[in-house]
Amino acid sequence: MKVLQTDRLTLRWFTAEDAPFIVELLHSDGWQRFIGDRGVHSVAEARDWITHHLRAACERQGFGQWAVERRADGALVGLCGLVRRDKLPAIDVGYALLPRFEGAGYAREATAATLAYSAEVLGLSTVLAITRPDNERSIRLLRSLGLHLERCEPLAGDAHASMVFAWHHTPSAPAQLVQTPQGWRISARAREHRG
Repeated sequence: MKVLQTDRLTLRWFTAEDAPFIVELLHSDGWQRFIGDRGVHSVAEARDWITHHLRAACERQGFGQWAVERRADGALVGLCGLVRRDKLPAIDVGYALLPRFEGAGYAREATAATLAYSAEVLGLSTVLAITRPDNERSIRLLRSLGLHLERCEPLAGDAHASMVFAWHHTPSAPAQLVQTPQGWRISARAREHRG
């Protein structure tokens, strides 16, 4: 199911057919270094993870982590979405891309759309984001989207410190999304405003 579209990307629910992509993403250097092993080592385990982790969250909550697909050719570039974690007081936004798609602005584009969705569709006023202190690329991306650092400390159950960033929706901000039969889409006015 499609959730969001930007000029270059579609954010949609994961399907069982995305299992080979999940194996590749979860074994990429960036995922292993900054997120950690999820115990998914085969296509069969990835299908199970999609069903019981990714899709289950979407079905239960109405949001979750979505596949990020390039509209031009349908290539899966990463994942982005919203996560409810017991160790955080608010929902957080997360993202990860395959290394070959980094540096093209896809993570920023998907995350900006996800933040707009969180406010305009889900009615959230605050969204958090967590990253490791040595993940400079992620820190720059979060700051560029207007998130500010709230604290840096180990979260419950973690041995390492995490930087916790926060984004606050401004109720007077102009709407960025329009609903279409294919899902939510960034409006032309929002694209013009972003320059």
